[in-house]
Amino acid sequence: MKAFRISLSNFFIVTNGVKFIMFGAMNNGTKITLSSKELDLVCNIDWILTKHAIIQKVYALFGAESMILQQLVAQELPALEAIINAYNPKIAKGENYKQLPYVMLDYPRCFEKENTLAIRTMFWWGNYFSIHLQLEGIYKAAATEKLYGHFELLKEQGYAVCISNERTGIRPTLEINGIWGGYEGEGAKTVLPSKATAKISARLVPDQSSVKITTLLLDHFKKIAPPYVTVKAFEHHGGEPYITPIDSKAYKAAARAIETTFAKKPIPVRGGGSIPICSLFEQELGIKIVFMGFGLDSDNLHSPNEKFNIENFYKGIETIPYFHKYFAE
Repeated sequence: MKAFRISLSNFFIVTNGVKFIMFGAMNNGTKITLSSKELDLVCNIDWILTKHAIIQKVYALFGAESMILQQLVAQELPALEAIINAYNPKIAKGENYKQLPYVMLDYPRCFEKENTLAIRTMFWWGNYFSIHLQLEGIYKAAATEKLYGHFELLKEQGYAVCISNERTGIRPTLEINGIWGGYEGEGAKTVLPSKATAKISARLVPDQSSVKITTLLLDHFKKIAPPYVTVKAFEHHGGEPYITPIDSKAYKAAARAIETTFAKKPIPVRGGGSIPICSLFEQELGIKIVFMGFGLDSDNLHSPNEKFNIENFYKGIETIPYFHKYFAE
């Protein structure tokens, strides 16, 4: 094997001014073709030096930020200071997070087997800054009530709050309820179906409009259809999303009633459901709705083997009178 040694002055051979560059260090037959724009960037060092300078400034910013966060931990979280500071702030940078440069600050960064307390501050080129708080286990349990209590305030300030194991209760959904087409009779028939039909539904979240979502879906189906396919899509019915306020008198009475019966303080969660009359009640009657569920995640709602525990059935019977009692106080 031959070893090649080449000076930087011989590394690039430019032919015809801008058309292509000969990459001669590997072998004489290797070449790459660059556009005029690409060649300008290769020959201009200012932009790459500016990029490096920006990254260094962000890196320094995160260094200063980590010191401020350590001071805040000492002042605001003295009970957790020893646990948090067992792991020093970590600043990392790289060039290829989804093909873009980035700088990250992790602090606190307590990642235990079942408990997590971490804040990741990230500068991502082209996407500005983001701050992500991750809580699991005992830390999540301790903070959940406060996060729910300040949800509207956080939302107004532009924060996205997700309190769920898999975010199943905060995302909009699109489901296929049924689909059919082609030959469905007895025996075999080697024919191509002339049409296919499906029924779909979408569950919405606050700030979405059933009218707008329906229009977007119907327009999308027609847009993506090949020219030789005819699409007939129409709306069956729609309802507006609804969220129960957790600061209402009804909610507080329900939470107190459940705690009385189950000896556990309930945690409010966002769960999907198709009850369109709820938003109409508030719109027409000016009242707030409270949902009191007594089922479990393991009850397999809407599945062939759906169930409801007898114990929870009787607990529900016990809870309702307490709700009326506390609501009347």
